[in-house]
Amino acid sequence: MKGYKILRDHFNTVTYSENHMKLLQQKRERSKKLLEMFAKEGLNPFIYGSIARGDVHNDSDIDMVLIQTIAPYQIEIILDKNGFNY
Repeated sequence: MKGYKILRDHFNTVTYSENHMKLLQQKRERSKKLLEMFAKEGLNPFIYGSIARGDVHNDSDIDMVLIQTIAPYQIEIILDKNGFNY
């Protein structure tokens, strides 16, 4: 990797405000509901992105990945069946 410097053993301490922690908790609770909903259907998604990192803001979405192949309409059925309006 000529010309690129690789950052190793990088640690960054971040302090969040009380409001930010409340928002993060709300986003993670909603993510947990999604994970449980898909797990009931035999799928095991993972949450990644800002919610996993903790750097959320009001407009942060929930980034979820399914390792299994699943048709988009099946995802819509699962969401609809569980009252998620997306």
